[in-house]
Amino acid sequence: ERWGHLILAAVLAVLAAGAAHAARPPVVFVPGLTSSFLQFQKDSPFRSRFTWCKNTTAQWQLMWPPQRDDTDTLHDAVCWLEEMQVQYNSRTQQFLEPPGIQTSRVDFGGFNGVNGGPNIVTAYTQQGWTVGHDLFCAPFDW
Repeated sequence: ERWGHLILAAVLAVLAAGAAHAARPPVVFVPGLTSSFLQFQKDSPFRSRFTWCKNTTAQWQLMWPPQRDDTDTLHDAVCWLEEMQVQYNSRTQQFLEPPGIQTSRVDFGGFNGVNGGPNIVTAYTQQGWTVGHDLFCAPFDW
């Protein structure tokens, strides 16, 4: 959590420095708690506890919000819950993904990785803002 705040502060500082020369002040949206899309990928160290769950993925897949085929059957739902879980390390006091699962935000800086993104973009671009220039979104892994 602390790293997320530091990264966001750094992004805002860079944007503010670049905006000193811009005609419009930069606008940075931070989406609500579960509005950020998350993606995941599994690789060789991951081993599911369930024989029907896949241990690897060929490419990044959307993790949140859940897709219909993620929870169609009880087996699918169990696999999805296993992929979503985090592990607490009491020594470092951090929550981490299980070994072999990597997670990432979708479209950091843009609006394709958040619920409601197109509506926000339309309202601001009609007023002259430009995504990636003076209009940004900072989705986060909650």
